[in-house]
Amino acid sequence: MVRHCIGFITFLILICAIAGGTAEARPRLALVIGNSQYREVVALPNPEKDANAMADFLAKAGFEVTRANNLTLSEMHRTLHDFADRVAEAGPGADVVMEYDGHGVQIRGENFLIPVDAHITRESDVPLTAIRLTDVMDILSSVPSKNLVVILNACRNNPFAGVGHIPIGLAIADAGRGSIISYATAPGTTALDGEGDHSPFTTALLKVAATPGLPVEQVFKKVRLAVNKATEGQQTPWESSSLTGNFSFVLAQDTADNANEVAQQKPDKPSVASRDEASEQQGARRDASQHETLTVAMWRKKLAEVTPQQAYDLVIEADTVEAYEAFLTVYPKFEYVVRIRTIVDRRLEMIAWYNATIVNDVSAYESFLVHYPDSDLAPTARSLRDRAKNRFFSPDMLANASADPADGAAATKVVTKVVEKPVVVTKVVEKSVVVTKVVEKPVVKVVRQVVRVPSGPCECTDCGRRAGHRIRIIGKGDGGYRVNRPERMRPVQRESFSPRFAGGMRGRRW
Repeated sequence: MVRHCIGFITFLILICAIAGGTAEARPRLALVIGNSQYREVVALPNPEKDANAMADFLAKAGFEVTRANNLTLSEMHRTLHDFADRVAEAGPGADVVMEYDGHGVQIRGENFLIPVDAHITRESDVPLTAIRLTDVMDILSSVPSKNLVVILNACRNNPFAGVGHIPIGLAIADAGRGSIISYATAPGTTALDGEGDHSPFTTALLKVAATPGLPVEQVFKKVRLAVNKATEGQQTPWESSSLTGNFSFVLAQDTADNANEVAQQKPDKPSVASRDEASEQQGARRDASQHETLTVAMWRKKLAEVTPQQAYDLVIEADTVEAYEAFLTVYPKFEYVVRIRTIVDRRLEMIAWYNATIVNDVSAYESFLVHYPDSDLAPTARSLRDRAKNRFFSPDMLANASADPADGAAATKVVTKVVEKPVVVTKVVEKSVVVTKVVEKPVVKVVRQVVRVPSGPCECTDCGRRAGHRIRIIGKGDGGYRVNRPERMRPVQRESFSPRFAGGMRGRRW
């Protein structure tokens, strides 16, 4: 009888162990690339060191790490595809991290990662000898995973500044659903390589990310504040997030130990399945809250209740235009007000540039040039404006865009605009379209425009759609674009949203 009891107890222990192992069996994979030994520009001392340190950290945290340093263009392509294959083998429940340390530049609103063998003598060489960030995201997003975390420590000093019109830093790029992109510094700015063994960004990330169970969004908030303080405001990291699940670099304490402690306090211990469900619900609530944007008025009230230094820390961690603008009004004489003004001015400029490249027409680029004529992005804006002016719509294209009225109904015309980048742009009008000719080349005047929102919640309160859906922009006159049903927007939204249509399509709150 005793033997039977011992056998039964052993069986129960094994079952519990298997169940506990299943709860933590989610695969964790990482790819870390560090490019330091560039062949045609000055080598960078720290990217390879940063990459090795992050690879060691991730391996200790339980990731299956792929290390790859000083890669050529072909090696970067092969490494990315091989890593995507490993992610596919791991299954849709995997946590995936990809970090790139090295040179990166933006060309015409797109970001590029530079391999060590890049031969760049003019601006047009970059797309041929470097890798688009959008291609990297497409490769990693083509295979299902639970969470995708991309870290770019790639905004160092531009080694190709004398080659054509290569602006400072990287451009704004949005993370797709289920992913987060972390940049070592804000759009349009450069990151410091550091004087020690690691860059300021990697130094802060290695320290903060080691906190067990700390959500990745909180990790990057704390890293941003740490880097801003360490560099005396010269560098402020930035991220774009559309994560839908829970992710921590270092998992919390062993689940089995925690479960035993809970069992001693509560006899009715929840099952592994119920704990997972609660975890997912918590992640969903966090996902909803992270997209909630406080207005300037809300931030003013919040900042007025704390000291100036605490207010500074709060707005740096939040890193939104609304937070920065509120700080400037609540504490206009604080010693760091110049830092905040510099950050918000450049951020607004980069948002305007992002909007211009998304709309991608003559009026959008001209609006940017009116507001920022001396910007480092101005030469590119003029080039893209001239290209948009020279677009040719053949008679066949215009004829195919028209439909004859039936039974006395108003004519309906569908015009599809050719764009320079993969943006879904469809235009539909419900009445006759006036087509005029300028310099013997027909130009289509848009009456309605439907644009896919790259990330974040929709500005239209009547639909409540999230990232990946569409908002509708109606009309385009001397004042810019006009959003549909503005009367259904909240007053605060309308005040914040409408004026910025003079600069082009906004798409979402920043």
